[in-house]
Amino acid sequence: INAEYMGNMGMLLMGKKDTRNAEAMFREAVLLDPRLADAFYQLGVISEKRGDDSQATKEFRSAVELDKKHDMAHVRLGFLLEEQGSKDTAERHYQLALEHNEGNAMAHFNLAYLLERTSELKDRKAKQLVEDHYRRALELNKSDPMYSALI
Repeated sequence: INAEYMGNMGMLLMGKKDTRNAEAMFREAVLLDPRLADAFYQLGVISEKRGDDSQATKEFRSAVELDKKHDMAHVRLGFLLEEQGSKDTAERHYQLALEHNEGNAMAHFNLAYLLERTSELKDRKAKQLVEDHYRRALELNKSDPMYSALI
C-alpha cells in the first residue's frame, strides 16, 4: 500500500459521500508521502465542508506550497482568505489560479466578484476587467445558471 493508493481510495470514498473514511485515507496518504498536494487539497475540501475554515486554510496552503500550479487549491484558499478579510491575498490566489489554468471558471467568477465589491469601478478599465472575468466564467460554464444570471 502506497500514498497514491490511499489517495485513490480517498477519492473513491468521496464519490460515495463517505467523508469520514475518505479523510482517514487522505491523512494516511500524507503520512506516507507528505508531498502529495492533492491529498492536502482533499483534506481542505473536507475541512471546509465540515465548517472548519481554519483547518481548511492550512490544508489548502499546504497544497499550494507543494504544487504551485494547483489552481483549485488557489481558488479555495483565495475564497477562505477573502472571507477572513485578506482580500489582497485572496486576489493574488485567484490570479495565480488563472496563471496556471486560464480555463478555471470559478477563479474568473471569484476574482470578478471580489474586484466588483472592493474596487471603486469608477473608471472604464476597471469595469471592463470585472465584466471580462464574469463573461469568461460564463463562457466556460454556459450551463450553470449561477454564472448566466450575473451577466
